Amino acid sequence: MLNIIFAKTCIKKGGNVRKLEDVSKRSQQDLNNRSKKADLAILELALSEHIGCVARLEFSGKQGDKGRLIVEYHNLDILEGIFAKLKFRYCKI
Repeated sequence: MLNIIFAKTCIKKGGNVRKLEDVSKRSQQDLNNRSKKADLAILELALSEHIGCVARLEFSGKQGDKGRLIVEYHNLDILEGIFAKLKFRYCKI
């Protein structure tokens, strides 16, 4: 549907096929980015609810295949609770 609108707009403005392809590609990338942001927000919310603290996911890299998980905690008792929920065991030195 969007491609038809772009095609009609391109014809009216005297554009060419290459311009139409560029506009179509950019709009598809915008839609994908919005979808990824929504998915990211859902993941952050689910993780935050699971561990009981604010969690953020930050993606980097050209394909978003790298990133960081940031968990906020206010004291060591809360941190130990997070470790317990993640089933992480550690030895005190």
